[in-house]
Amino acid sequence: MLRKDVEEMVQLGKLLKKIVDKILKCLGRMLGIEIVFSRAAKKDCDIRGKRLINVGAGDWKCRGWICLDYSSPWYASMHKGGQYIEYDIRNDKLPFADETVDAIYCSHVIEHIENEYIQNFFLECHRVLKKGGILRVCCPDAEFLWNASQTDNSYWIWRKRLLKQINVEYANMRQVDFLVREIATERFLDYISGNGQDYNEAFLNKDMDNFFEYITEGLTYDPKKAGYHINYWTFSKVKDTLIDSNFTKIIRSKYAGSISEYMKNKMYFDKTFPEMSLYVEAIK
Repeated sequence: MLRKDVEEMVQLGKLLKKIVDKILKCLGRMLGIEIVFSRAAKKDCDIRGKRLINVGAGDWKCRGWICLDYSSPWYASMHKGGQYIEYDIRNDKLPFADETVDAIYCSHVIEHIENEYIQNFFLECHRVLKKGGILRVCCPDAEFLWNASQTDNSYWIWRKRLLKQINVEYANMRQVDFLVREIATERFLDYISGNGQDYNEAFLNKDMDNFFEYITEGLTYDPKKAGYHINYWTFSKVKDTLIDSNFTKIIRSKYAGSISEYMKNKMYFDKTFPEMSLYVEAIK
């Protein structure tokens, strides 16, 4: 009898674990992140003697990684108690000597910054990376978002939670509205407040690059609105900017598909909105 009771308790425990896992995964999808479960801790790759940096890290932490970020009112709560090196991507050089860094991770940063500063940042990455070092860049995939918005469909349903936070009804949103919000946040907010332009005609009549240039024209980084998107990036645009920054080996990557052993763990990397992200790696 005792053995039967134990077996029933084990089965009940397994069932409860499955239910909790499903709830957490649903919560992760609502938040735009992937929650990864592991039966046993995976053995970390050997990072002894390696210099690994995350630029624009927020409250992210990973053993052996050096975090760089810029203090702003927008992200103040994320930086409380955090340990990171103060770094302004628009004005500072990376605080490392030439060819002393093994890997650089930069996730969902470049869509907040103007083109010229991103090129300077890529040049700095090339300077500090060792030969064979890898830069991994993640950002919204503007070309994918453009294509996903060309027909009426349910792609943008994952943004319902955000719309609720700003008191906008999902049912009132058009595909172009979602697209503009993701590429040029301020333009969208101006429009829904009644003070901005309706971009539907431009969306219907311009090609992709011209449309994105049109809606982002004149947008600049504002520390008080640091979370706003002001720039768009396609694979071609990222690749061209990397080439202009002295990189010659550039690949379009995949979610959790880094060629670097240091950036493969899904518990730490590529967690931000994988459903809309572009992944690019440059090898020095």
